[in-house]
Order: sequence, then structure tokens, then C-alpha cells
Amino acid sequence: MAHWRKKVSGGNPNLHVWDIEDVSPVTVTIESDSMGEVHSDEGADKAMYFLHFKGGKKPLGVNAVNGFIIAAHHGNDTDNWIGKKIQLRTATLTGGPRAGTDCIRVAMPDGLELPGNCHKFRWTDKIEKGRK
Repeated sequence: MAHWRKKVSGGNPNLHVWDIEDVSPVTVTIESDSMGEVHSDEGADKAMYFLHFKGGKKPLGVNAVNGFIIAAHHGNDTDNWIGKKIQLRTATLTGGPRAGTDCIRVAMPDGLELPGNCHKFRWTDKIEKGRK
């Protein structure tokens, strides 16, 4: 079933959950990074760090949670992330003001504990659906 946002988002230039829902989890290779702007819910543009993937058409905006997880895999130096593989998975936020919002999360290394200020989530991809 296609995510409703895929139908109305048109040519959104950044990677969103509806772009990977049919293939999640998906392993990607980080090809490059960049800084850019995104339009926030509050109506103002804000700076964001993006990762571009080999063979990918859209970059992923790196939020604090995904940045923390990638750093757990590959260290804090973003220059060292280039050429590394990560796995992207679909998830839904389970806490905070945006509970119920679908999102992309980087797969976590076994045993990684997220900091308390990170929004909690549950996986919604093929791995989790196969466990039911």
C-alpha cells in the first residue's frame, strides 16, 4: 500500500519514508554530504545536513537521532562517513508531540541506547512485518 504523502508530495527533493516504504530496509552507500535548507513546520527555512547515496536520486536530511546512530556505526567525523554503508528503515514515532508520524531511521547497532532526549520509535518495515 502506498503512503498517502507519496501521492501529494509531487517532486519533493529530499528522501522521505514514502520513498523507501516498499523496499525498507535498504542498504545504501554514502557518496557525499552537503549543507542545505529545509522549510520547517514553523514556516521558516533552517539549515540541514544532507547525505547523498550512491545511485540515489534524493538526499536524506540528517536529524539528531539518525546522526547519533550513524556516529555509533562510523564515528563522529563526518568526513569518515563517505564510502560507508548504512541501512535505512521505516519507523513510526511513538512519543513526543509528533507521535504517530512516519519517518526514516538508520538501523541501530546491537545494544545502542538512544539518549533520553531522542524521540522513541518503532520499526514498521518488512523485518518487523515478518515477525507478526
